[in-house]
Amino acid sequence: FILISCFTKVSAQLPTLTLTQWPNTSTTFNYPVLVTNCGDSRTFVVQRNGYIYIVDSLGNKLSPAFLNISALTDYGNYNEEGLLGMAFDPDYKNNGYFYVNYTGSDDNPGPTHIVRYSVSSSDPNLADGSSAFEILKIYQPYVNHNGGMIMFGPDGYLYDFQGDGGSGGDPSNRAQNPDSLLGKILRLDVHGASPYAIPATNMYASGGGRPEIFDLGVRNPWRPSFDRITGDLWIADVGQNAYEEIDFEPAGSNGGYNYGWHCREGLHSYASGAADCNGTIGLTDPIWEYSHSGGFCSISGGYVYRGAQFHDLWGRYLYTDYCAGVIYSLLPAGGGTWNNDTLGSFLTNTYSSFGEDSYGELYVCAHNTNKVFKITTNDCKPNAYILQSSTGGVCEGSPLQALNGIGLSYQWQLNGSDIAGATSYEYLPVNSGVYSVIVTKNGCSDTTATNITIHSLPSVSITSVDTICNTSNSITLTGNPAGGSFSGVGVSGNTFNPDSIGLGDHTISYFYSDSNGCSNSTSKNIFIIDCTGIGNIDAVSSVQIFPVPNKGEFTITIQSVKSQQLVLEIYNSLGQLQMKKRISVVAGKNVSEINMGKAVSGVYRYIIKGNTSLRNGSFVIE
Repeated sequence: FILISCFTKVSAQLPTLTLTQWPNTSTTFNYPVLVTNCGDSRTFVVQRNGYIYIVDSLGNKLSPAFLNISALTDYGNYNEEGLLGMAFDPDYKNNGYFYVNYTGSDDNPGPTHIVRYSVSSSDPNLADGSSAFEILKIYQPYVNHNGGMIMFGPDGYLYDFQGDGGSGGDPSNRAQNPDSLLGKILRLDVHGASPYAIPATNMYASGGGRPEIFDLGVRNPWRPSFDRITGDLWIADVGQNAYEEIDFEPAGSNGGYNYGWHCREGLHSYASGAADCNGTIGLTDPIWEYSHSGGFCSISGGYVYRGAQFHDLWGRYLYTDYCAGVIYSLLPAGGGTWNNDTLGSFLTNTYSSFGEDSYGELYVCAHNTNKVFKITTNDCKPNAYILQSSTGGVCEGSPLQALNGIGLSYQWQLNGSDIAGATSYEYLPVNSGVYSVIVTKNGCSDTTATNITIHSLPSVSITSVDTICNTSNSITLTGNPAGGSFSGVGVSGNTFNPDSIGLGDHTISYFYSDSNGCSNSTSKNIFIIDCTGIGNIDAVSSVQIFPVPNKGEFTITIQSVKSQQLVLEIYNSLGQLQMKKRISVVAGKNVSEINMGKAVSGVYRYIIKGNTSLRNGSFVIE
């Protein structure tokens, strides 16, 4: 290796890896290129030949495949084509969306397709193959350097990692060309406009290049990953003839990095004399590089270990080289330097990819033997980590969460004393204080503590009319505190248009999140009545119903400014007419007895109509 840092890690806790065939010694896959998860106990294995399989919590490889798009993919004889990536929507539990990246059979070379699919509405272990919705198509000039990794970042945007289009040396200078999507990291808002919107902070969101671009200057980023705890982005980028590199982008970055290809390969000049490299400044250095001497050829990026099982792996970024069969780790050494450790040599396999399950445990895919291995160590000590440690607070009604792991036991403490019954990885705190959790595995324990403040939820309300005519203009809705968002049928921004929807009760909702990240919502019904042909002259000054609530029998007292004929209409909450009655009134006080018979309990609306009068209100039948 040629190293950026000359420091060598010396530690009694240096992990020794064991690779155990997973889920068992009799289960294999065809061209496995990714292991991923949707946030539950299932694990998904992506195969380059177009299949995605589920392995359940009992270790069973389920059949049929979760998704089969083998007819759409072009994986041929080239290791860099086919189904290459999969990402689950952050709201997959509710919307059922997931995304795939594959090279298609619809052209030669196969273009990149980023496509959204939905899970079956009747079977959570099957995708709906007819639900394909194409997000983006990118034509590829050659069969290699397709990148293929897609994943959602901590910001909720979809990241796509594109190679430079292939051949060798980036012959058409695509990686440095802002008008090409090749050789770039793309960032898309797939929850905005259809098929996607552009995040405002993308590199060329305001012009000067393709607005999808987040970073540029990569050759073939192979298996980047986000640190699930810190949000940092790790990018393993495959080199040309001499150097492999690892790039690092800190959490919260708005992108705009140029990682240098093809002007540089790693830290070394490559095509610096090319027209697109003349005067290039502001290139971002890799945090690590190594040379091809010693039989190395192609980096396979991995993950920072954030699982609960192995204390000695915590915080280490694992990676390998396709030609070496050795797994290494990077660990910060301070001052911007890094320690590189050899964790294990497994020379019988060529490892193409790593993977991560919902618990943060890691896997590695052996492309030459079609096997997947789970990564373990012999460390008995688990990891105790409270996920809310970085914020120092939780919102009222939200649990504290430690890292969850199979076979672990937990004990929560408040201010140093055990909390009775608090033996799950989650605990719902009531009072602020110093919370700690003790995590135990096979008699070995780890503990951590953090000061937690319980933040109250914001008090939220809506100010608006209760009843409105269908002929009225749009009304302005007011939410308290200001700065939240309204939703509901007939709502656009902070206005409500009664003319666009039907009569009856309509629910509007208001959502607000405060500076602590605590949110609350409230709802209010607005009743739309038919006012066609009725003016707004106030010939009725007041209306009273007694008693309230009632059982469908009540008196209605009408204070009228003149003698007139009125019509009383009573509607249920669905806007269905329940009673219509003519009432003759004189100037002054008028009392009428009303009997609605066997009316069901609920909120009712009344409307009193006259040629020049209109009054409305509500009452409750119990």
